[in-house]
Amino acid sequence: MDVRSFRGANIDSDHYLVLSRVRSRISNMRKDKGVRINKRFNSDRLKDPDIASLYINKLDECLKSPELEPNTPSTVEESWAQLSFKIKETADQILGRQDNRSNNQDDWFDDDCRAVTDEKTGNTETCIVENLRGQPERNIGRPGKLKRSYIERRKETVSTIRWKSWSTLEQGMISDYSMEK
Repeated sequence: MDVRSFRGANIDSDHYLVLSRVRSRISNMRKDKGVRINKRFNSDRLKDPDIASLYINKLDECLKSPELEPNTPSTVEESWAQLSFKIKETADQILGRQDNRSNNQDDWFDDDCRAVTDEKTGNTETCIVENLRGQPERNIGRPGKLKRSYIERRKETVSTIRWKSWSTLEQGMISDYSMEK
């Protein structure tokens, strides 16, 4: 077992980062090492009327194909499998897949957020250096000026980032609502 503590890691906490490497054997079950793809389709593209009509027309063509005729003897499961495959194939061709990132920071993480985060990071590094130079055992139980400054910067960073992300989300919801009307 290998355990190390990293005093200089900025993990947004007053604790030190501790990494450990443990070797364990749980089971011998083999895992699939196939390529993992995002299963979500890019449904935002359906907002464009041209793409929406193209998708509808292509789906109509696929559903009217002779492979899905009700005269062929099959079970409900086989019919559903064929129908599901056609719908997914058409959506994949026309809409494509979504980007793997669940929350796109490019929309809201701007220069203000970056400046506040950099200031907090600099404050964190200063706290660590002063803690190494000084005598931390004297300051147990009573945070010093640097520690209070770090806590204030951390609160400011969190509130700024939350406000930016929520305001961007709110603006997106308002624009979606206005497009529906």
